[in-house]
Amino acid sequence: MKGETSVKAFFEQIRGMRVLVLGDLMLDRYLRGEVRRISPEAPVPVLDLKKAENRLGGAGNVALNLKALGAEPLLQTVVGRDEEGDALLDLMAGQGLDNSGVLRSKARRSTVKIRLLSGGQHLLRVDKEDRFPLSEEEEDFAFRQIKERLESDNISVILFQDYDKGYLSPSLIEKVLAEAGARGIPTAVDPKFRNFYAYRGATLFKPNLKEIRDSLPFAVEPELSSLKEAAAYLRKRLQFTHLLVTLSEHGAFIDDGQSQLLAPTRASEIVDVCGAGDAVISTVTLALAAGLPASDLIRLANIAGARVCSQVGVVAVDAAQLQADFTNRV
Repeated sequence: MKGETSVKAFFEQIRGMRVLVLGDLMLDRYLRGEVRRISPEAPVPVLDLKKAENRLGGAGNVALNLKALGAEPLLQTVVGRDEEGDALLDLMAGQGLDNSGVLRSKARRSTVKIRLLSGGQHLLRVDKEDRFPLSEEEEDFAFRQIKERLESDNISVILFQDYDKGYLSPSLIEKVLAEAGARGIPTAVDPKFRNFYAYRGATLFKPNLKEIRDSLPFAVEPELSSLKEAAAYLRKRLQFTHLLVTLSEHGAFIDDGQSQLLAPTRASEIVDVCGAGDAVISTVTLALAAGLPASDLIRLANIAGARVCSQVGVVAVDAAQLQADFTNRV
């Protein structure tokens, strides 16, 4: 009963918690249909299109996950002044998300991920994006917006959702981390390769195994001794409080500075890995802000990732199911 009480208290505590989400917003466009023949023009399948659908992706999907869990996400990001940028603002408004922190840039295209699917299977993905950094003027404006949020909106935690698309730069990251440290606001980071070592002093650093392997000068395997070695190397360079490494089918590893834990995931059917990382970082960011111990952080990470992987497409975590799963595993 004690475990059930703590779980219930956690979900009550995070309700209404304000999370400042900084990162790259994307438009996820799904083209669904049926494949019944091969093209006479080339040996490729012909998709008979039945349905087209737009969804919020990238940092927008993180915001949807946070909202589904009961928190209030405040998104700071950039889109182009184009049709897809308009669609992203409309989607945010339709989902009840505040879009006042979205910078409209004349210099860049909105990021779009187009997925072609048939019978629940991915056939192809087409990307349209710019990855260059914000201009100096745009970055200054973005930082002023972020600072105003920190001064006025009672932010509980800051989440950096980095996809290497250009919104987050080393200089912007450094300035925001300094503001967070001065105000005692915890920070969580979902990094990518380009800015991997820019997040010095973050509270929670959450790479996946591929990102660890791409960024460290030695081989890393999904087993405890290897992950401990990687954690020691990263802690020395980044000075974080918690390291959480997601390991796909191997589970997750956490290092809180006092202990290290490798937790395998429960066997489940993997239908689609899209969006699993978004669900994990959203869930553990709230757990971090609520002060949950490392053992609960890693358990929540495994449950949230497994749930999203069992569905097709980028979807938000089901808060009720997450709570039920978490209670059953306590």
